[in-house]
Amino acid sequence: MSQRQVSFQTAFIYTSLTIAIGAGFLLGAHLALPMGFNWNLPEHLPVWIQVHGHLQLVGWVGLFIVGVSLYFIPRFLKTPLPYPHLPLWILCLITTGLIVRSISEFVIAYSQPSIYSGIASITLPISALAEWTGIMLYLFLIARMHRVTDTPSQHFAMVKPFFLMMVSGFFVYESLQLAQVFFFDVTERLPWNQFSINFFIAFTLLALPIAFATRTFPLFLQLPPIRFPFQRLGIAYLLATLVMLLPEIPGLGVSENTAFVSAATVSQVVRAFLILWIVWELKLYHKMLLTTDAFLMRYFEPDYIDAWQKSVTFQRARRGYFDFGEFGRFELLIYSAFVWLSVYAVFEFTDGVSTLFSLDVSFGRDPGRHAFLLGFVTLLIMGMGLRMLPGFVQKNGVEYPKLAIWLAVLGNIAVFLRIVPIALHTTWLGSNETLLEMMLYGFGVSGLFALSALILFSVTIMTTLQRSGIKDEQMTSVLSASCECMHQHERGHRERQVEALMC
Repeated sequence: MSQRQVSFQTAFIYTSLTIAIGAGFLLGAHLALPMGFNWNLPEHLPVWIQVHGHLQLVGWVGLFIVGVSLYFIPRFLKTPLPYPHLPLWILCLITTGLIVRSISEFVIAYSQPSIYSGIASITLPISALAEWTGIMLYLFLIARMHRVTDTPSQHFAMVKPFFLMMVSGFFVYESLQLAQVFFFDVTERLPWNQFSINFFIAFTLLALPIAFATRTFPLFLQLPPIRFPFQRLGIAYLLATLVMLLPEIPGLGVSENTAFVSAATVSQVVRAFLILWIVWELKLYHKMLLTTDAFLMRYFEPDYIDAWQKSVTFQRARRGYFDFGEFGRFELLIYSAFVWLSVYAVFEFTDGVSTLFSLDVSFGRDPGRHAFLLGFVTLLIMGMGLRMLPGFVQKNGVEYPKLAIWLAVLGNIAVFLRIVPIALHTTWLGSNETLLEMMLYGFGVSGLFALSALILFSVTIMTTLQRSGIKDEQMTSVLSASCECMHQHERGHRERQVEALMC
């Protein structure tokens, strides 16, 4: 089975990072600066916002997810990747369609009417079709692997609802994006685009990280094995999300029904509570409290980096983890990501309760969305990328592991400056013009902090993927030490359980 597994396609990561730096995050920084400093906004602002969002969702996050999942899922399901030549076609179709579509939308907005806008009106649907075809081929591979897998049901049952949500999120989002170009006029596109984004965020971008977390966090973060039936939480989250999104479907007429709107608001509150519950069951809050104290007291560990740079013969693993520091403080990015996910859930919970009881406390959609996309998704990709990608290409660590701390600092500053001014603008900052102006300046430079963090992440990952792999005897030494740490952790966990039972 292992001989038939395809190697990791690093081209997905290179393309994802290139689009994020050269287009997605760059456009975000370009839009945040005039908003924060009260400069003139670009003409055709809705086009800029839509292109920026689509590049981030499909180019940055989407390609990263596709590349990692095509390597991870076949091994998780214990089945080889069918049609191993398709990933290259998937990458070409998605990338070409995404770039041509973005250029076409700008050309149509700025050169109409002209021969260029006429050409762009032809390339726009073709590029949207190419992008949709690439995503459908990806979903075909996922469905094919699930159909032929011989993995025992207990290995897949816990994450199956999240797995199905991930697939449905990709399908609905890309299908609606294609339908907007072919069948909807300009006035109809905005609500359908908004609904497709909300669907993609609620399904794919939350379901997939949770599924990954249940399988990888016990190893990466030395957490206790997950015993809680996550399948039930997944089903409850699925039902709550469907009811919550029902009034947002354009033309359905449900938004005019008071009963449906109230049910959707209640579902929003329930969904927020379920998100917090999921994070709690992952035992991340407990680990964060233990790590915070250790991090403050041991900012520099003498054997943290030097031992890795001098020799691959490690004396001991980091306290509380199975690695030796060769991946940097990647856990800070993961913890930060789930803190911002909790903030997003609190925003959603507060907005739902204020709507139900007619309270004047509401943060709006924008702060919560960026707490999720920039705070949770982006920081989680960086943290998991530092920890997982080197192993995908047989590397025993990342280049420049000390940069992980700077990634966490810059990333959290960017998220804080991006969401706090908008979240507090309509509530506590309305009467304090000086503080409001300072916060808006921070909002303006938030995009630059995010772009700086992404550049550092790209430098670390690209240099890691490009350097030569480790030798077999070095990998054996590392794996042996890691396995010994895991066995000690499992024995200690069992001993604590026995002591608790005896007491």
